[in-house]
Amino acid sequence: MKPESGRQTMRSFKFLTVRRRWAVAALTAFLLLAVPYLAHAAGGFALWWGIDSGGAARGSSSFLLSDTVGQGTPPEVSRSQQFTLVSGFQAGSAQPPIHGNTSLAINIIGNGTTSPAAGVNSSPSGTPVIITATPATGWTFSHWSGDASGTSNPITVTMNANKTVTANFAVQGITLIGAIKQNPPAYDGQMVKISGQYRGWEGGHGSSPITRSDWVIMDSTGAIYVTGGSLRLRYTGDLGENVTVSGKVRLKGNQPYIQIVLLP
Repeated sequence: MKPESGRQTMRSFKFLTVRRRWAVAALTAFLLLAVPYLAHAAGGFALWWGIDSGGAARGSSSFLLSDTVGQGTPPEVSRSQQFTLVSGFQAGSAQPPIHGNTSLAINIIGNGTTSPAAGVNSSPSGTPVIITATPATGWTFSHWSGDASGTSNPITVTMNANKTVTANFAVQGITLIGAIKQNPPAYDGQMVKISGQYRGWEGGHGSSPITRSDWVIMDSTGAIYVTGGSLRLRYTGDLGENVTVSGKVRLKGNQPYIQIVLLP
Protein backbone atom coordinates (compact mmCIF):
# COMPACT_ATOMS: atom_id res chain seq x y z
CA MET A 1 0.00 0.00 0.00
CA LYS A 2 2.87 2.34 0.59
CA PRO A 3 3.92 2.50 -3.07
CA GLU A 4 0.34 3.23 -4.09
CA SER A 5 0.11 5.94 -1.44
CA GLY A 6 3.32 7.48 -2.74
CA ARG A 7 1.98 7.57 -6.29
CA GLN A 8 -1.22 9.22 -5.10
CA THR A 9 0.80 11.83 -3.23
CA MET A 10 2.91 12.50 -6.35
CA ARG A 11 -0.21 12.84 -8.52
CA SER A 12 -1.73 15.24 -5.98
CA PHE A 13 1.48 17.30 -5.96
CA LYS A 14 1.57 17.45 -9.76
CA PHE A 15 -2.11 18.43 -9.84
CA LEU A 16 -1.52 21.25 -7.38
CA THR A 17 1.53 22.39 -9.35
CA VAL A 18 -0.48 22.51 -12.57
CA ARG A 19 -3.25 24.43 -10.84
CA ARG A 20 -0.71 26.89 -9.48
CA ARG A 21 0.78 27.44 -12.93
CA TRP A 22 -2.65 28.00 -14.41
CA ALA A 23 -3.45 30.48 -11.62
CA VAL A 24 -0.24 32.43 -12.32
CA ALA A 25 -1.01 32.42 -16.05
CA ALA A 26 -4.55 33.66 -15.43
CA LEU A 27 -3.33 36.42 -13.12
CA THR A 28 -0.73 37.49 -15.68
CA ALA A 29 -3.35 37.63 -18.43
CA PHE A 30 -5.58 39.73 -16.19
CA LEU A 31 -2.78 42.18 -15.48
CA LEU A 32 -1.81 42.44 -19.15
CA LEU A 33 -5.33 42.91 -20.52
CA ALA A 34 -7.94 43.85 -17.97
CA VAL A 35 -6.10 46.24 -15.67
CA PRO A 36 -4.87 48.72 -18.33
CA TYR A 37 -8.36 48.84 -19.85
CA LEU A 38 -10.08 49.50 -16.51
CA ALA A 39 -7.46 52.02 -15.47
CA HIS A 40 -7.79 53.79 -18.82
CA ALA A 41 -11.41 54.58 -18.01
CA ALA A 42 -10.38 55.72 -14.53
CA GLY A 43 -7.98 58.34 -15.83
CA GLY A 44 -4.75 56.68 -16.84
CA PHE A 45 -2.48 53.92 -15.63
CA ALA A 46 1.05 52.77 -16.29
CA LEU A 47 2.38 49.30 -15.45
CA TRP A 48 6.00 48.21 -15.46
CA TRP A 49 6.56 44.48 -15.60
CA GLY A 50 9.72 42.42 -15.54
CA ILE A 51 10.91 38.82 -15.39
CA ASP A 52 13.96 38.36 -13.19
CA SER A 53 16.78 35.87 -13.75
CA GLY A 54 14.97 33.22 -11.69
CA GLY A 55 11.86 33.34 -13.84
CA ALA A 56 9.72 35.12 -11.24
CA ALA A 57 7.44 37.93 -12.35
CA ARG A 58 8.07 41.27 -10.71
CA GLY A 59 6.45 44.60 -11.39
CA SER A 60 4.85 47.74 -10.07
CA SER A 61 2.28 50.27 -11.21
CA SER A 62 1.74 54.03 -11.15
CA PHE A 63 -1.64 55.79 -11.24
CA LEU A 64 -2.12 59.21 -12.87
CA LEU A 65 -4.67 61.99 -12.99
CA SER A 66 -4.50 62.18 -16.77
CA ASP A 67 -4.44 59.73 -19.63
CA THR A 68 -0.66 59.68 -19.99
CA VAL A 69 2.23 57.44 -19.14
CA GLY A 70 3.17 57.46 -15.43
CA GLN A 71 5.91 59.52 -13.90
CA GLY A 72 9.00 58.04 -12.35
CA THR A 73 11.02 55.03 -13.39
CA PRO A 74 10.31 51.30 -13.41
CA PRO A 75 11.36 49.28 -10.36
CA GLU A 76 14.90 48.03 -10.06
CA VAL A 77 14.79 44.44 -11.31
CA SER A 78 18.19 42.78 -11.39
CA ARG A 79 19.09 41.40 -14.83
CA SER A 80 15.53 41.73 -16.06
CA GLN A 81 13.89 42.74 -19.27
CA GLN A 82 11.56 45.66 -18.49
CA PHE A 83 8.54 46.52 -20.54
CA THR A 84 6.09 49.39 -20.38
CA LEU A 85 2.35 49.03 -20.80
CA VAL A 86 0.31 52.18 -21.15
CA SER A 87 -3.40 52.82 -21.21
CA GLY A 88 -4.90 52.38 -24.64
CA PHE A 89 -3.00 49.12 -25.17
CA GLN A 90 0.08 50.74 -26.68
CA ALA A 91 3.38 49.03 -25.99
CA GLY A 92 6.15 51.39 -24.93
CA SER A 93 9.91 51.20 -24.93
CA ALA A 94 12.13 49.56 -22.35
CA GLN A 95 12.25 52.85 -20.42
CA PRO A 96 9.19 55.01 -19.67
CA PRO A 97 9.00 58.51 -21.19
CA ILE A 98 10.52 61.34 -19.18
CA HIS A 99 7.94 63.56 -17.53
CA GLY A 100 8.45 66.55 -15.28
CA ASN A 101 10.04 69.94 -15.84
CA THR A 102 11.69 71.16 -19.02
CA SER A 103 14.15 74.04 -19.36
CA LEU A 104 13.64 77.10 -21.56
CA ALA A 105 16.80 79.11 -22.16
CA ILE A 106 16.08 82.66 -23.41
CA ASN A 107 18.91 84.67 -24.98
CA ILE A 108 19.03 88.26 -26.22
CA ILE A 109 20.99 89.75 -29.14
CA GLY A 110 20.97 93.54 -29.22
CA ASN A 111 19.34 95.83 -26.69
CA GLY A 112 16.01 94.85 -25.18
CA THR A 113 14.29 92.64 -22.63
CA THR A 114 12.03 89.60 -22.61
CA SER A 115 9.28 88.25 -20.42
CA PRO A 116 10.05 85.71 -18.98
CA ALA A 117 13.44 87.30 -18.39
CA ALA A 118 16.54 86.12 -20.21
CA GLY A 119 18.15 83.10 -18.61
CA VAL A 120 17.06 79.54 -17.94
CA ASN A 121 13.44 79.08 -16.93
CA SER A 122 11.77 75.84 -15.80
CA SER A 123 8.31 74.76 -16.98
CA PRO A 124 6.27 71.54 -16.65
CA SER A 125 6.45 69.35 -19.74
CA GLY A 126 3.77 70.20 -22.29
CA THR A 127 3.18 73.71 -20.91
CA PRO A 128 2.75 76.56 -23.44
CA VAL A 129 5.01 79.51 -22.56
CA ILE A 130 4.33 83.00 -23.92
CA ILE A 131 7.49 85.03 -24.58
CA THR A 132 7.28 88.79 -25.13
CA ALA A 133 10.16 90.87 -26.49
CA THR A 134 10.43 94.56 -25.60
CA PRO A 135 13.05 96.67 -27.41
CA ALA A 136 15.02 99.40 -25.68
CA THR A 137 14.73 103.02 -26.77
CA GLY A 138 16.16 103.45 -30.28
CA TRP A 139 15.92 99.73 -31.00
CA THR A 140 13.32 97.50 -32.67
CA PHE A 141 12.46 93.84 -32.28
CA SER A 142 13.74 91.98 -35.36
CA HIS A 143 12.99 88.25 -35.11
CA TRP A 144 13.18 85.05 -33.08
CA SER A 145 15.79 82.39 -33.65
CA GLY A 146 16.82 79.06 -32.15
CA ASP A 147 13.82 76.84 -31.36
CA ALA A 148 11.47 79.62 -32.49
CA SER A 149 11.36 81.69 -35.66
CA GLY A 150 9.46 84.49 -37.30
CA THR A 151 8.62 88.04 -36.28
CA SER A 152 5.42 87.54 -34.28
CA ASN A 153 5.59 89.18 -30.86
CA PRO A 154 4.65 87.77 -28.42
CA ILE A 155 5.21 84.14 -29.38
CA THR A 156 4.00 80.91 -27.76
CA VAL A 157 6.46 78.04 -27.27
CA THR A 158 5.16 74.59 -26.29
CA MET A 159 7.57 72.94 -23.89
CA ASN A 160 7.59 69.35 -25.20
CA ALA A 161 11.40 69.32 -24.84
CA ASN A 162 14.23 71.47 -23.53
CA LYS A 163 14.43 74.54 -25.79
CA THR A 164 16.53 77.62 -26.48
CA VAL A 165 14.98 80.79 -27.92
CA THR A 166 16.81 83.99 -28.90
CA ALA A 167 15.18 87.42 -29.17
CA ASN A 168 17.02 89.52 -31.77
CA PHE A 169 16.89 93.33 -31.52
CA ALA A 170 18.24 95.78 -34.10
CA VAL A 171 19.05 99.47 -34.07
CA GLN A 172 16.19 101.37 -35.67
CA GLY A 173 16.68 101.52 -39.42
CA ILE A 174 19.03 98.52 -39.50
CA THR A 175 18.06 95.07 -40.83
CA LEU A 176 19.67 92.02 -39.24
CA ILE A 177 21.25 89.49 -41.59
CA GLY A 178 19.68 86.65 -39.61
CA ALA A 179 16.20 87.98 -40.37
CA ILE A 180 16.95 88.06 -44.12
CA LYS A 181 18.40 84.53 -44.16
CA GLN A 182 15.54 83.13 -42.09
CA ASN A 183 12.96 84.14 -44.71
CA PRO A 184 14.70 85.18 -47.96
CA PRO A 185 11.57 85.39 -50.19
CA ALA A 186 10.01 87.93 -47.82
CA TYR A 187 12.98 90.28 -48.37
CA ASP A 188 13.52 89.71 -52.09
CA GLY A 189 13.74 93.12 -53.80
CA GLN A 190 13.49 95.08 -50.55
CA MET A 191 15.82 97.94 -49.71
CA VAL A 192 17.77 97.24 -46.52
CA LYS A 193 20.53 98.80 -44.49
CA ILE A 194 23.03 96.45 -42.85
CA SER A 195 25.70 97.20 -40.30
CA GLY A 196 28.47 94.73 -39.47
CA GLN A 197 32.09 93.73 -39.94
CA TYR A 198 33.94 93.51 -43.22
CA ARG A 199 35.02 89.84 -43.64
CA GLY A 200 36.63 90.00 -47.06
CA TRP A 201 36.21 86.90 -49.23
CA GLU A 202 35.45 84.37 -46.50
CA GLY A 203 33.40 81.46 -47.80
CA GLY A 204 30.56 79.38 -46.41
CA HIS A 205 27.95 82.11 -46.14
CA GLY A 206 25.22 80.91 -48.46
CA SER A 207 25.31 81.56 -52.18
CA SER A 208 28.61 81.79 -54.01
CA PRO A 209 29.76 85.28 -55.04
CA ILE A 210 28.11 86.82 -58.08
CA THR A 211 31.37 88.41 -59.22
CA ARG A 212 35.01 88.01 -58.19
CA SER A 213 34.86 91.33 -56.35
CA ASP A 214 32.04 90.31 -53.98
CA TRP A 215 32.76 90.39 -50.27
CA VAL A 216 31.17 89.33 -46.98
CA ILE A 217 29.60 91.43 -44.22
CA MET A 218 28.85 89.81 -40.86
CA ASP A 219 26.73 90.94 -37.91
CA SER A 220 25.81 89.19 -34.66
CA THR A 221 23.15 87.06 -36.40
CA GLY A 222 24.89 85.88 -39.56
CA ALA A 223 26.87 86.76 -42.67
CA ILE A 224 25.94 87.54 -46.27
CA TYR A 225 27.66 88.36 -49.58
CA VAL A 226 27.65 91.92 -50.93
CA THR A 227 28.00 92.70 -54.63
CA GLY A 228 28.20 95.92 -56.67
CA GLY A 229 31.02 97.75 -54.94
CA SER A 230 33.90 97.27 -52.54
CA LEU A 231 33.55 100.59 -50.64
CA ARG A 232 37.33 100.78 -51.15
CA LEU A 233 37.84 98.12 -48.49
CA ARG A 234 41.18 96.33 -48.58
CA TYR A 235 41.63 92.62 -47.95
CA THR A 236 43.25 91.83 -45.58
CA GLY A 237 44.10 95.28 -44.28
CA ASP A 238 40.50 96.26 -43.41
CA LEU A 239 39.40 92.83 -42.20
CA GLY A 240 37.15 93.27 -39.15
CA GLU A 241 36.35 96.93 -39.83
CA ASN A 242 32.81 98.08 -39.01
CA VAL A 243 30.90 99.01 -42.16
CA THR A 244 27.35 99.92 -43.14
CA VAL A 245 25.89 99.12 -46.55
CA SER A 246 22.57 99.97 -48.17
CA GLY A 247 21.21 97.87 -50.99
CA LYS A 248 18.52 95.57 -52.28
CA VAL A 249 18.12 91.94 -51.30
CA ARG A 250 18.51 89.62 -54.28
CA LEU A 251 18.18 85.86 -54.47
CA LYS A 252 20.45 83.37 -56.17
CA GLY A 253 18.31 80.25 -56.01
CA ASN A 254 16.96 80.57 -52.49
CA GLN A 255 20.16 82.14 -51.12
CA PRO A 256 20.08 85.90 -50.48
CA TYR A 257 22.80 88.46 -51.16
CA ILE A 258 22.96 92.25 -51.07
CA GLN A 259 23.27 94.35 -54.22
CA ILE A 260 24.65 97.76 -53.28
CA VAL A 261 22.52 100.68 -54.43
CA LEU A 262 23.98 104.21 -54.60
CA LEU A 263 21.60 106.44 -52.65
CA PRO A 264 21.13 110.15 -53.53
